[in-house]
Amino acid sequence: MRENASSFMIKVLLGIIVLAFVFMGVGSFREEKASRIASVNDDPISFEEYQKVYRNILERFRNQYGNKLNDDMIKMFNLKQRAMDSLIQEKIILQQADRLGLKVTDEELTESIRNLQAFQTDGRFDVNRYTSLLGRLQLEPAEFEADQKKMLLADKLNNLITGSIRVSEEEAREWFNWENALVNLDVVQFLPSDYADIKTTSEELKEYYDENQSKYKTQPALKVRYAHFPTEKYKAGVDASDDEIELYYQDNKDDFFNPKTVEARHILLKVDPEADDETVSETKEKALNILEKVKKGDKTFAELAKTYSEGPSRAAGGQLGSFKREDMVKPFSDKAFSMSEGDVSEPVRTNFGWHIIKVEKINEAYSSRLDSVKTKISDSIIGRKAKTAAYDEAMDIFEVSFEGDDLIRETEKKGIELKTTDFFTRSGPKEIRDRGIFARTAFNLDEGQVSDVLEVKDGFYILQVIEKKPAGISPFEDVKEKVEKDLLSLKQKQKAKEDAESFLAELKKENDLKGVGDAFGKKIISTGFIKRNDSIPDIGREQKINEEAFKLSKENNVPEKVIEGLNGYYVIMFKDRKTPEPQEFEKEKDTISESLLIQKKNRLFEKWLTALKDKSEIFIEKDFL
Repeated sequence: MRENASSFMIKVLLGIIVLAFVFMGVGSFREEKASRIASVNDDPISFEEYQKVYRNILERFRNQYGNKLNDDMIKMFNLKQRAMDSLIQEKIILQQADRLGLKVTDEELTESIRNLQAFQTDGRFDVNRYTSLLGRLQLEPAEFEADQKKMLLADKLNNLITGSIRVSEEEAREWFNWENALVNLDVVQFLPSDYADIKTTSEELKEYYDENQSKYKTQPALKVRYAHFPTEKYKAGVDASDDEIELYYQDNKDDFFNPKTVEARHILLKVDPEADDETVSETKEKALNILEKVKKGDKTFAELAKTYSEGPSRAAGGQLGSFKREDMVKPFSDKAFSMSEGDVSEPVRTNFGWHIIKVEKINEAYSSRLDSVKTKISDSIIGRKAKTAAYDEAMDIFEVSFEGDDLIRETEKKGIELKTTDFFTRSGPKEIRDRGIFARTAFNLDEGQVSDVLEVKDGFYILQVIEKKPAGISPFEDVKEKVEKDLLSLKQKQKAKEDAESFLAELKKENDLKGVGDAFGKKIISTGFIKRNDSIPDIGREQKINEEAFKLSKENNVPEKVIEGLNGYYVIMFKDRKTPEPQEFEKEKDTISESLLIQKKNRLFEKWLTALKDKSEIFIEKDFL
C-alpha cells in the first residue's frame, strides 16, 4: 500500500530490532520536528519524515540499478514525488484509522513481531537473533515498533474496508477459462537479422546522424587528480608489541571465549502446538515405539532418522551439527546439554513436536589461549594502526592543500604519488576500487576544488577536479561506427516490416498460407496449442503474438496488421481454439478464488484511498519538490 513498503520489509528481513526494547513498550521514537514541509488535513509532514522515506526509496533503486543510478535517472523516476505521495497516503490511512477508532494493542504488536520469520530460529522466536542482527541497519528499536504499528493499523483499516468482498465460483471459473484457454496458430516470422545484405552509404550515415543527434549525447565527465592513502601501504611502518597484544587479549576476553557445544542427531515427530491431548499422546506413543527400535540396535540412529523423522534434517540422518545452548528451543537444549556422549533421550516435547535426541559429541567451554590467537590479534592491531597512520598523513596534506598547487607541492614533499584519471562519467573511473563513492564525491566538487579526506574500504583519498566536460553531442567521426550500426539496424527492420506487410496483404486475398509462404520463400511455424503466456515453439516469448492470437477466430483468421514483436515482425493465422477441462478448474478453484479475492480487495482499497485523497486538503511548501 505504501511506496516504501518493500524497502521497509527488506529492513525487517535483515533484522532491525531488540525484543527487550519492543516489548517494554517504548513510545514515539522521535519528537516531531517543527520543520513542516507539507500537511494533510492540517496534519504536518516534517522534513525528517520526508528524508527517511526518500532515503528508503533511493536505497531500493540503488540496490536495483547500482552505479547506473544517476541524477538524471532519479529525476526520471520522480523519486521525490514518490516519497511525498507515500507520506501523504500514510497520513490519510492513519487519519482514517483514528477516525474509526482502530487501535493496535501491545499484545498484537508483540505477536506480529514474534511471527516474523527473520527473527526465528527453527520456527521459534530467538532473542539472540535480534541482538546479532541489530547492528546491520542501525535503526532504533522504537522506530521499528512505530513502523510495525502503522503497518498493522493499515492492515486493520484494509480489512474493515474490504472485509465484505467475495469472489463467486462463476467469477473464478470465468477467470480460469480465460487464463487457461488454448489457441493453435501458424506463424511466419520476418526477422531483421535475415537481411544481412543491406548496405548503407556515407550520405545516408551523415543524414541519419544529423537527424538523430540527440541519440549521440555524451554524459558529463570529469578528470580528477587524486592522492590515495591505502591502509595496506602503512602496515610496514607499524607493529604490535607483546604488551599491546596481551592488553588487547585481556580487554577483549569475551571475544575469545568458546561456549560449550553439543553435536547431536534427532528424530522429530511433528505435533501442532495447539493439538489436542489425544493427538499429543498418540504421537508420543509413536516416538516411544521408534525409541525401542533405537535400543534394539538393528539399525543405526541415522538410518531410523531417515525413515521416521519429519524434520528438515531427515535426509542427513537427523544430523544437527554442533550447536550452543541458546541455538535450540529450551526443552531441547535443556535435555541435550544434560546428556553424555552416546546417550539417547526419552521423547522430549517442544513446540515442534516430539524429539528423540542422540548426543554424539560434547565440546566443553573453553577460552582460546593467547598463543593461539596472537597472530589474529596482531593483525587487528596493525590494521588499526595502519588505518590511523594513513588517515593522519591524509589529514596532514589536506590541512595545507587549499588549492591544487598546494596539493601537488605537499604530496611531492611526502613522496606520495599524485595520479590523474582519464575522463569518467558518474559511474566512476575503472581503476578505482570504490568507484561509486569516488564519483559521487568528485561530481559534488567545483573545478579546481580539493575534497575533504574521503574514507573508502581500503584507505583514504584526497581528490581535486582538474577539468569538467559538460554533456554534449559527440562529433560524427567519433561515433561513426555506432551511427552505421544504428542505421543498418533501422533499414533491416524497415525491410522486414515491408515484407511482412506484403505477405499479409497477399494472405488476405488468397487465404492460402502454404501457397503464399511458398511464393515468399518463408517457413511456416506451427505453434500447437498454447496459452496466453506461453513461450512459442521455435520463436520464444513474444507476448504480442499471444495477445493477437486470442482475438482471432475461424471467421476472422488473420489480424488486421502485422505484429511487431521483440525480435521482428510476424504474420499469424488462426487454426483452432480449446477451452480447459472442467475438472482442471476444480483442482485449482480455491487457489484462484483466493488470488482473485486479494486482487479485488486491493483494487477497492486503492479506489477508496484515491477518493479520500481527492477530498483531502493537501499542502506542500512551494518549490519543495
